[in-house]
Amino acid sequence: IFIAEALVNGVSVIVHCSDGWDRTSQTCALAQLLLDPFYRTIQGFQALIQKDWLTFGHKFTDRCGFVAGDPKETSPIMTQFIDTTWQLLRQFPAAFQFNEKYLVDIHDHVYSCQFGTFVGNCERERQELRLAERTYSLWGHLTNSADEYINPMFDPTNSTNEVLTPSTLPQNILFWRGLYSRYEAGLQQTRGPEVIDLLTLTQISTASLEDHAKHLSRRVDGLRSMISSNSKATAGVVKKFLPSMVNITAGVANIAGGGSSSPRSIQNSSEQGEAKPSEKRFADLKTGLSVDKCESSKF
Repeated sequence: IFIAEALVNGVSVIVHCSDGWDRTSQTCALAQLLLDPFYRTIQGFQALIQKDWLTFGHKFTDRCGFVAGDPKETSPIMTQFIDTTWQLLRQFPAAFQFNEKYLVDIHDHVYSCQFGTFVGNCERERQELRLAERTYSLWGHLTNSADEYINPMFDPTNSTNEVLTPSTLPQNILFWRGLYSRYEAGLQQTRGPEVIDLLTLTQISTASLEDHAKHLSRRVDGLRSMISSNSKATAGVVKKFLPSMVNITAGVANIAGGGSSSPRSIQNSSEQGEAKPSEKRFADLKTGLSVDKCESSKF
């Protein structure tokens, strides 16, 4: 807080301790969280850890008690930083793009060694171990699951130029049960659901329903266009077959009724050169009728 206030007042600040990879990383990173809203975003927080912790040479192998580290050098420096970030998130929930789960997952993977991001005491050791070639980066994993870490209370418009001034009174510094007591069944049962978790679930459900509604709208539009095109095709086929069906049906009705051909029809037949016996004409009409019926039924 002192560093942030000094920089706001236009005073230059130099931070130095015995080695420069423990308290220096803590204080500089926290001051940047208070001053710059970029570092309070998901991508910005990753860049902050990469810059002020990994590149500055924080000894993760020794401080986290890895197998290859020195047991006498173990110290929860990174845990203190993550805890302090959570205290800021709790006091200023609208200023951070990420939620509590994001901090918990980063803290867990600092010690899990599942990714090569936090293995080694400095950049030289990580290059010698060829971790970039032989392991995966934690940042890529977190970016792929970014939807799980969105804080529903984040308001980027109000926190663009805001400098955070947290309260350091003892009653405002709380015990982080979401990290330290999450595996204790008794405390978990007495703990009610977090409002932020419920808002996150509501936001995810709403987004899922909106996507499903858009998908259904696209399907309805596709079915509507398909029905329209099929209706046009059906109308064209009916227009094509309707005149022949009418002529054939009229001829069959005329012959089946025992009526003789009218003089006008005889005259037309004679003019067209169609002098056929009545029995053959009746057979041809029946054949044509059956063929047209078969074609229409297939359609």
